[in-house]
Amino acid sequence: MLGGYSLAHEVAEFVTEQVPEPRSALVPACVLQLTDTDDGARSWWQYAAGAGQPAAAYCLSLHHLAVGEDAPASWWHQQTDDVQPPPPHPDPAP
Repeated sequence: MLGGYSLAHEVAEFVTEQVPEPRSALVPACVLQLTDTDDGARSWWQYAAGAGQPAAAYCLSLHHLAVGEDAPASWWHQQTDDVQPPPPHPDPAP
């Protein structure tokens, strides 16, 4: 407990006040995974992967491999391969 609030309570307040952008969702996902909160981590990775973040799809692939789920691991790995970065903006004409 920190100042009468648990860390989980503080995190819940942060998440309910503002949902991070998909790229930023990788941070709470990885922190949750490091604290053995796999369900929470998987949810954040799915959020980010659904928005086209290839690193999140890769994390999901590794997660499913770690728990012996080969079919979902293969599917998420395919999503990693399919996700391409957006094309660069053309340079403005001089």
